[in-house]
Amino acid sequence: MSYKKRPYGYDSRGSGGGYGGGRDRGGGGYGGGGRGGGRRNDTTPRPTECYVATNHNKLLVNGDPNVPQDGITLFKVMIKDAKWEVQKNEEGVPLRDESGKVIRRFKVFDRERSDESTRRFLRSPKPWRIIKKMEQDQKKLNERFMLDYNGAELAIAPSHVAPEDNAEYRVCIKQNCDEDDPDADKDKNRWYVVTLTKTHAIPFATIASAIQGRGGNTEEISMVVNVLLKSLAIFSGMISLVPTSSVVVFPLAEQKHCTLREAANKRKFLLSGVNQSAVFSEQEGAFVQTDSIVVWADKEYFQIGSGDTVKVFDDQNNTIAGVRIRVDGGPITDMITRSEVVEALSKLTYNVCYHIKKPSGREEDMLKNGKTQDHIAEMRRRVFKNRSLTSDKDEASMSKGQKVVWSCHDHAFDYNGGRITVVDYYQEKYGIKIQYPHMPLLNLSGAWYPVEFVYQAFGKTKDANDDDMVKGALQHYDSIAGTKLIDDVRKKRKMLSDLGCFRDRLAMYNLSIEEKKTTEVKAKVLSVPEPEFGNGIKVRPTNGAFTLQNKIFAKPATLNSLAVVDFSGNQLVCDELVGTVCQVAEEKHGILIPSITKTILRRLDNVTKRYEGRNMADDALSVIKCAIERARDAYICDSTGAFWEKHVWFETTCFLGDEEKIHKCLILPPASTSNYAGIMFDSSGDIGFTHYITTADGRKCNARLKVKIKEADTLIDPFDFRYNSDNGYNEAIYNNEWVSVGFNGYCYECSDGRVVEKQDIANSEFAHSERDWKIDCPDIMLVVLPDKGKALYDHVKFVSNQCSGVQTQCASLDTFNRQRNKEQYSTALATKMNAKLSTVEDGAIAWRGAVDWVNQCHTLVIGIGMAHGMGRGAETIVGISTCLDGQCFRLLHSAYVQKKADTLSKDAMIDLFTESWKGYCNANGNVEPCRILVYRDGMSDGNFTKADDEIDSIRAAIKKLKL
Repeated sequence: MSYKKRPYGYDSRGSGGGYGGGRDRGGGGYGGGGRGGGRRNDTTPRPTECYVATNHNKLLVNGDPNVPQDGITLFKVMIKDAKWEVQKNEEGVPLRDESGKVIRRFKVFDRERSDESTRRFLRSPKPWRIIKKMEQDQKKLNERFMLDYNGAELAIAPSHVAPEDNAEYRVCIKQNCDEDDPDADKDKNRWYVVTLTKTHAIPFATIASAIQGRGGNTEEISMVVNVLLKSLAIFSGMISLVPTSSVVVFPLAEQKHCTLREAANKRKFLLSGVNQSAVFSEQEGAFVQTDSIVVWADKEYFQIGSGDTVKVFDDQNNTIAGVRIRVDGGPITDMITRSEVVEALSKLTYNVCYHIKKPSGREEDMLKNGKTQDHIAEMRRRVFKNRSLTSDKDEASMSKGQKVVWSCHDHAFDYNGGRITVVDYYQEKYGIKIQYPHMPLLNLSGAWYPVEFVYQAFGKTKDANDDDMVKGALQHYDSIAGTKLIDDVRKKRKMLSDLGCFRDRLAMYNLSIEEKKTTEVKAKVLSVPEPEFGNGIKVRPTNGAFTLQNKIFAKPATLNSLAVVDFSGNQLVCDELVGTVCQVAEEKHGILIPSITKTILRRLDNVTKRYEGRNMADDALSVIKCAIERARDAYICDSTGAFWEKHVWFETTCFLGDEEKIHKCLILPPASTSNYAGIMFDSSGDIGFTHYITTADGRKCNARLKVKIKEADTLIDPFDFRYNSDNGYNEAIYNNEWVSVGFNGYCYECSDGRVVEKQDIANSEFAHSERDWKIDCPDIMLVVLPDKGKALYDHVKFVSNQCSGVQTQCASLDTFNRQRNKEQYSTALATKMNAKLSTVEDGAIAWRGAVDWVNQCHTLVIGIGMAHGMGRGAETIVGISTCLDGQCFRLLHSAYVQKKADTLSKDAMIDLFTESWKGYCNANGNVEPCRILVYRDGMSDGNFTKADDEIDSIRAAIKKLKL
């Protein structure tokens, strides 16, 4: 956005102070003493008032006398399957008319689609293609025919040219491709019947009143305008890659006007487009909001590029759908690779193409009849368009339920009275020799095809979160940041309005859009946040990003114990990665790693489990458990002898059963007669004793372990004793400061004040052990993955968090290897580890600072999102995140399950909000918030009245809390 500053930071709030004053009474004149005339010694910059150029264009009512002002008629759209059916007699023989032609009748299927089938149908481009083709057909009969569609069950038309009520239209489209596709003649026809049932009409006066800001049902008018905006764009030639979304991209011919970036793998390319929506203001009327967007798309083999085939199986780079595979003459056997291949294949749409080699015997006759060799070759080319990966539903198939068969030899079927494999079938019937018989077979829309026949079709890239694609999109948005954004929106609006019939169709509704200028609004721009790191260093953003390298964290965490899982298969680079991360975390960011922990980590095999098998997914849980056990042996049981050698103990935290309180503790390695480690607490009272001892004379008492030093007779508590690797000496707190001391043995201080030497004890046992207490170890687990493959990552996260209860930090060996500056990647990992190591006690944070408006006073910020299950009996999971501080850095999470709905029930909202309120108060010293900001995801234009109900529920919850 662009903006114009008012002179002297003009602010109209409050009274007093002239320019710059206002918020409080008194003082000021020019400049006003900074933040309001009355705030003494407060020089905090206040928000600057600006006139901001927005991406809003005014929606206008034309009042054209040549266009009847009859309003808009709304229709319910019903699309049914149909076909031309051959009429037969009782013996099944086709009936013919007097001229000998077979008699056909048009049959409409009245059966309703299932919920899932309807959902798939509406998510496909077919409904749009059907309505578009229907309008094209009707315009040949009546050039004034017009219908705009929302992609589901709603259509609108200007009332003066609206179709008749309950009108039925027969429509024929190509089954799997557009009508203008170069291979449309190779595709089958598919018939439908469209029924338009009039629901009601909206008078022009009502529409004009809402658009001009004079009141009215803005929700319904907003819905109608949104339908109109997308439909006009599509009918004007824009492309809708996601039929259920309002995002549309420009035709391929227009993409040359947009400077965009291709992905490095050449399988994807970036398309430019817009997202339009109606915005209504009670005072200002209606606007069209236009967002400049880019979408990654999969390349189309048949239409984009000259001979630039985008094969699913790349035999040069040994990849399938971009997933690297091991080619050793046999099928793919690694389960992780299989899972990643299926996941990647599921995200694409496909074209199938192969050339028949076997002569049909008609070639000579065709040449004699004047057909060319090119014509014959084209006839022998088989093409199947826009297929998707599906499960084999054939009950008789040996591969029933499968989407992929991992070798062409592994699927056979009945053919000419015998069983035949896919390899032999193509050789016998078409004369095609399968080049890669050990590569997979794909079930595409119900038929099996060798992967070498399959090409990537045109369509939106699903889950476009590959590093290169993310960088490409961010690079585009960086190029239009700031004031350039509005210029880009203006440019795209002009391109849109110049397309096809956009303006003419809009004029049929007696509407237009002010294209010459965007709307300016008055706004206040918050100051740029400046995170403060350790040593008071503040950082300002550069190109929209904060540089974290070499910044000591504001409050670094402590890393007492670490486990490592190595799935990379490259021990040398894995050890380099772990070493670099630990070094950067400690030296560059201040994360505390105790000396003994560093000693243990110098030999990573002490705490590392390396995986060398082939089925990572199946073995992930056992590998992770093994790494945890190794770490617990090294830290809790002191299997390396590192703690014993330096006369110190492993420091960590523990908790008792279901108790919420976490205790700081030192761990006593298990004695030879026990399988459980002992626990020392930094506390007084009963919990402060470490042992139950029996002396040589038979006396029993509770005692605490103490350390003797050579320099004095004073006994040192274990929590005041440590080892310093920098000078190689033990240190103790003596006279309130850490000093180097010499270790002189252990003894026990009894509850009655007696000191008992170790040699005078006949028997001892731990007062507290891990039999009763849960010991936190390891603090975190660093999992080194070979690459960013999602299947293994998801599985590792699941088994570590859900099955072992240990937090994980995943790292990609491939990403680490590709970094020129490996410290930069290590900084990103260290920042995440610092957040994950943060506890309620230490509150570790990377930086201090706050969001300006949120930090002005205690503000409760809540985010609410929903995830809906599939089917009628499904449930909705409501997730809520609460910011616990002005940084919006510490979060509280909760969830609620309710019946499937787009809005929250009153009870759910009250319960969730009450939990958020209490969590905020607990985190802020029982201080209640002064105001509340709720981010409500998934609230559509038609839910505004229900949003009011949710706000009422929040008010009810506050009232209940105040009682």
